[in-house]
Amino acid sequence: MKRESITARPGWQDIVAAQGLIYHSIDGAELWNESACYRFSRAQIEQLAVAAERSHEMCMQAVEAVISEKLWDLVGIPERYRAMVTRSWQRREKHLYGRFDFAYDGTFAPKLLEYNADTPTALIEAAVTQWYWMKECRPNTDQFNSIHEDLIARWGDMGLLKGGLVHFTSMDTFEDMMTCGYLRDTAEQAGLKSEQLAMSAVGWDASRRVFVDDQMRIMSTCFKLYPWEWIFSDAFGANVEAGGTRWLEPAWKSILSSKGILAVLHTLFPNSPYILPASLKPMSGHVVKKPIRSREGSNVQISRTGQIIEQSDGPYAAGGSDDPTAFVWQKAVELPVFDGMRPVMGVWMIGDKASGLGIREDESRITSNVSPFVPHYFSR
Repeated sequence: MKRESITARPGWQDIVAAQGLIYHSIDGAELWNESACYRFSRAQIEQLAVAAERSHEMCMQAVEAVISEKLWDLVGIPERYRAMVTRSWQRREKHLYGRFDFAYDGTFAPKLLEYNADTPTALIEAAVTQWYWMKECRPNTDQFNSIHEDLIARWGDMGLLKGGLVHFTSMDTFEDMMTCGYLRDTAEQAGLKSEQLAMSAVGWDASRRVFVDDQMRIMSTCFKLYPWEWIFSDAFGANVEAGGTRWLEPAWKSILSSKGILAVLHTLFPNSPYILPASLKPMSGHVVKKPIRSREGSNVQISRTGQIIEQSDGPYAAGGSDDPTAFVWQKAVELPVFDGMRPVMGVWMIGDKASGLGIREDESRITSNVSPFVPHYFSR
């Protein structure tokens, strides 16, 4: 595994924008960086894929444990929604995608930092932009990337009727709208019909007791790039099961999107080479403290022997649940440093399959939503 400094393509901004990555820069900061790339061996790619699939298997067992052993408080699921989440799991409602974030330097076993199981982004960069970059800039190599093909195949496995209508909804930010638009495209390539609208345009028809779009059509299936924990705290949530809409991701994914699952995983699998020690009680030594309901690297605190060495601000300082002390402490693992940059390996799961790799890097120990994405390749 090596970070290589390279020359960016002239006019790369226009090239990646034409491929859907219109948010390649924000306020002068580049979110896509092709002045560097990471090179792997095939064995290292296989190691990442195995780590993701085994971690996913453990996560499925952790969901079962939370439900069967009623460990709801550990993952911050409000009491009024626990029966709904349980039914979603018992029906084995199919899920679409997710992204594991690992620390990995090419030698030690990948260490799971967290699982973005409900609303992961940086999808266009991973599935599309870096693939075309490789085709142009590293044409005789390969890439850990079957995301696009696997998404199309997964839509075909979801049990949806060919020609059926799927709604896609999100907040009205560029990244969220474009991510929904890309997923919508993969659904249509799988033979489904689709419509896209803002989350604010989703309506509730009280007379029919159904969710409707802005044309008053019933929303029978809806992909929502909108976190379950926000739904749980919204007025919207009161009807989320009664309306009969099939939601993607399914409600049981709310368990995995809680960082409290890290403590559950450590309890269940203390000897796994991929799982770091974690607890909902303060830990000593070199540790990372995270709200169990947080996103994009916000409100993370890294300390060593009680001294804070790095921290980030954000809106989740209270822990992100009804319990203001709802944090998880995880044993810190130092990210490897390449040319002063610390990469996080984001392995994409499509269904239950490891399907691709996206890398974000930063000088900071804390990766955020503005940490640049860097492409990768490996030798055939």
